[in-house]
Amino acid sequence: MNRPGKTLFPLAKAFQVAAEVILKLDPHINKFTHLGSLGRFEKYVSDIDILVDPRNTRAIKYVLKELGDWKRGGDRQIYIDHVLGTDMGLDIFLCQPPAQWGVAIASRLNPVPLFLYGKGMIVAKGYTHESNTILSNSMGGTKVVDIPEESDWFALAEVEFVRPEDRWELTRDMRLI
Repeated sequence: MNRPGKTLFPLAKAFQVAAEVILKLDPHINKFTHLGSLGRFEKYVSDIDILVDPRNTRAIKYVLKELGDWKRGGDRQIYIDHVLGTDMGLDIFLCQPPAQWGVAIASRLNPVPLFLYGKGMIVAKGYTHESNTILSNSMGGTKVVDIPEESDWFALAEVEFVRPEDRWELTRDMRLI
């Protein structure tokens, strides 16, 4: 489900542009995954969202400045417009410690109502859920809860794990929208 008022691009075109971006970033990242509407395989997308595990953040920033019009960027999120000469925007999310890969995916791949529901379930269990990190608050102090994969986040939230392309349907089935 895309946001109204945004220019929409066919999924295949967005994947083509995303693949070119990843090829250019490849020497500077350990791994990546598609997020948002692209990661949910929606028919049309308004922009490209990618999560990367960076090897070299400075090099990633340098490459991205060459790929489009730099709009904003820090050590956790970078946004460029007109990526590779297209009208598409590109949001790169960098999974920097203490952020956890599984939490970062859950926060950016799921429809917002589903993410907020899952986050609420996790917080209701006594955990802290912030900045793509889940912490347990125990007698021994605060400790990072290991969430290496998105399925681990779903399990902790006690939400059925479904394929990304079925997440809107799950959201509707749960009556979250």
